[in-house]
Amino acid sequence: MKHGDEKLAQICGTIAADEKRHEIASTKIVGKLFELDPNETIIAFADMMRRKILMLAHLMDYGEILEHLVAKRNVEKLIGLFGEGREAHDYVCGLAQRLRRLEERALARAKKAPTVSFSWSLDR
Repeated sequence: MKHGDEKLAQICGTIAADEKRHEIASTKIVGKLFELDPNETIIAFADMMRRKILMLAHLMDYGEILEHLVAKRNVEKLIGLFGEGREAHDYVCGLAQRLRRLEERALARAKKAPTVSFSWSLDR
């Protein structure tokens, strides 16, 4: 909207609202799962991250998102984990730092890439 594209601003607003509802629902569901069975929930969380479940955005700060999810559910402070659950916990808690290193490398590569403009964007 700030740059004069009202339709694009509306589309982005709709997407942002949908994403916020998704985040709230997911947080509540996962929170309850951590209450009921923290060991199996952390194993499932780690499995999902190992399978490289990605959100739809190019060069999005996945490390920040993961840190938010880990902090929101107090994953680092989980107790009573054993076996595979303890291993999954270590993996999930260390993943944000690993993602940040990957993001830094991707951003460095992106900065070296040539700039491409599209004639159809913003009527140019």
